[in-house]
Amino acid sequence: MANVKVSQAILQGLTEEDCSVLSAIYRHRCLNAPLLCQYFYMQANADMEYTQMRIQWLVMKRLLEEVECGTGYPVLFLTTLGIETVKMLAIKEKVIGPVTKSAYDLKMSPKNIPHQMALNKFVLEVNARVKDSHDYRYYDGKFMPSTAESLMPDGIFEFSGHTVFLEMDMGTERSPHMARKWNNYRAFLESRSSFYQDKNITMLFILENIKVLSQRQRTVWSSIGRFLIDKIDGNFEVYADEPGTLQDILLEKMEGVSTNLQTAKTYKNLIAAHGFSISEALFGTITHYEFDGYIRKLTPAKKVMIQEDRPQEFLIDVWLDGRLSVLHKILYYHDIERRFRACVARSVPYLVIVPDERWVNRMLALCNARGVQDVFYTTTDRLRNSEFNKAVFQLDEQGTVYHFSNMGLKETVYEHRFKEHRCEGIK
Repeated sequence: MANVKVSQAILQGLTEEDCSVLSAIYRHRCLNAPLLCQYFYMQANADMEYTQMRIQWLVMKRLLEEVECGTGYPVLFLTTLGIETVKMLAIKEKVIGPVTKSAYDLKMSPKNIPHQMALNKFVLEVNARVKDSHDYRYYDGKFMPSTAESLMPDGIFEFSGHTVFLEMDMGTERSPHMARKWNNYRAFLESRSSFYQDKNITMLFILENIKVLSQRQRTVWSSIGRFLIDKIDGNFEVYADEPGTLQDILLEKMEGVSTNLQTAKTYKNLIAAHGFSISEALFGTITHYEFDGYIRKLTPAKKVMIQEDRPQEFLIDVWLDGRLSVLHKILYYHDIERRFRACVARSVPYLVIVPDERWVNRMLALCNARGVQDVFYTTTDRLRNSEFNKAVFQLDEQGTVYHFSNMGLKETVYEHRFKEHRCEGIK
């Protein structure tokens, strides 16, 4: 490599925003004018015209290289001189960490640029929303720590004992590639490196540039159901959704406050209207799983009430966010019941609040999880408008929905049957 030196004239010509831009392009591999304007130059109350002027200066000084990718704005990569400039800025503590990558290391095939840009947009929006309110680190896939070598997602957020993997999906991944991804995650979860020990892990599968979000979600969920669902136990959590929803989830996790019980308590009044009280689920040492809450009816003597020969108590999850650990718990609830019986000589049924009957039918069909005994479902509307035994429903293996004639939840009342839903596969 030719010996490239950064002139003092270039360093003196850089604005504070230019310095941030160069270091950001290094950390994210490439950016474009709209992202630079929104997340960097706007800090100086600048507009797109000013942003374009600064970009052209950086290009003219051969710090940046423009690459056309058919998106309306060229994508900007660092040149060798640009890398050397970032090194100088690092020495002056303008950026954090050593600068070890070359311009060649950061280049990528043009076909991969849209994927990288979508990932970068997601991360920059998180950075902007977090600002300085939380202590965290972000690693692009090209900058993973050597200790994290057992798995290479597209990006990683690290904060307060939690690791969040980012997987960007542009709707183009097909069956063989998806299968390899989940098998890699399986191998990782079975033998984590020290970098991930004693950390909760969440995978955010970001669905970007998708024509029909719900259809792509079911495709991804179905694939995970075939290869990985038995590993998604809450300590390893998975979400697949559009960027804004996943950014909200990521920020909630950064805040370090468990939202599970808070979410369940939003249903406190609806549950109380049926005579139940709600508290934190205290059965983690028995079940090895966390639940959003525990509800029960109590007698005047503070014992669990029995109606129609059934103790009126349930473990409860509010399943409106699509987290796949709930699907895992439904699928393996017979194991949870076995632990209950062994430890406390009784079973506690599982009640899951879902968006609607059709949604949960499709979710359960992905893993053949319909018809699991002692797992019940309800919705906000049903809780609000029906008696409890009518608000609670189950689905059999054929997708038949039925509620119950009384609080014993044994005698069923037919409602309707969903037409058999064929899950979309990955082509």
